[in-house]
Amino acid sequence: MKLSVATNWDPGLLDRLSIFPVVAGVYGKKDRDIFGGGRPSYLLPNVGREQVEDYVRQTHLRGLRFNYLLNPQCLDNLEYTAEFHRRMLDEIQWLDSIGVDDMTVSIPFLLQLIKKQFPRLKVTVSVFANVNSVQRALFFEDLGADAISLPEYTNRDFRLLKQITKAVSCDVQLIANMTCLYGCP
Repeated sequence: MKLSVATNWDPGLLDRLSIFPVVAGVYGKKDRDIFGGGRPSYLLPNVGREQVEDYVRQTHLRGLRFNYLLNPQCLDNLEYTAEFHRRMLDEIQWLDSIGVDDMTVSIPFLLQLIKKQFPRLKVTVSVFANVNSVQRALFFEDLGADAISLPEYTNRDFRLLKQITKAVSCDVQLIANMTCLYGCP
């Protein structure tokens, strides 16, 4: 078992995490980017490109991985326009160039784009993709997913967890500390 921890962009967090062998890395995103994401911007620390670059470097110096979140529910079909598509590629290229190790995505389009154009990057499917069946897990694995994060309401469905882990060869991840009780018996 390996843990991935949400970052607060404080290098002191990295110092504390790096002493625990079970922690593989951290994940996070800028408060504002062209993709948006699963959390409102006002809840995220305000960070700029220079801070992200330094933090990714600091993460690697401590032997940890960095997973950048690109997990919007949709892109309003802007991904099919030339201008927005170029902006997406520029942002992902920048993240790749600063050494981000992994990206978490919620929509198939981003998974395919990253796997095709940035093959060095490992891609995880977000909980926001709601992978709650073997069929959905196989769909995302067939698109190239390196890992799939299952929605938190599946954590206690041991039969489903066993079915999915037997069906796919990619990693399967769970969120261990969600405070939400949706679907909890």
